[in-house]
Amino acid sequence: NNNNNNNNNLDSIFKKQPGTLTSIYMTDNLVSDFIRFAESNTSRDIETCGVLTGKYLHSEDSYLITHVIIPKQKGSANTVQTLAEEELIGVQEKYGVITLGWIHTHPSQTCFLSSVDMHCQLSYQIMMNNAIAIVYAPKDKTETFTLTKKGINILSNCNCQGFHRHEGVSGLYQKANHVHLAKHQKCKFIDLRKK
Repeated sequence: NNNNNNNNNLDSIFKKQPGTLTSIYMTDNLVSDFIRFAESNTSRDIETCGVLTGKYLHSEDSYLITHVIIPKQKGSANTVQTLAEEELIGVQEKYGVITLGWIHTHPSQTCFLSSVDMHCQLSYQIMMNNAIAIVYAPKDKTETFTLTKKGINILSNCNCQGFHRHEGVSGLYQKANHVHLAKHQKCKFIDLRKK
């Protein structure tokens, strides 16, 4: 019985319901600046991606995206793949930042997570359950997504490669409600494509 009391005290200290995701704050320049970095690809109907990285703010019990790293990559009209991931890790170590998710474009499609995107997002959320996926679709809108518990379970047991259907299954991802705007702060961009 004592244990229950202790747990309740801990929950109240952190002011969080069990099972809620730790907040991530993104700066107001993040999407607009990423759009600029992606523009030459977007105009040629080629997807671009960036990795969202940042720091844990102990005083706020939340994360702040401080750096967007644009890795070397290979894109097409409906896919994008990061290359030279060791470079990415080197930059993260240099700046002392952790991975909080990713951002990518859908140059000619609507704003959603494809099966390939969902499997990519799964790899982020397995490492960090509050990781996010931002999709910028210039013909539609920009949205921030996260996989649901159901999505994580189904995708974890799916061995399909490439584009495929999860038949008769919906609700694998949702709009990320734990993402907030950090006013008066800017994140930095590190473009590794030219190196």
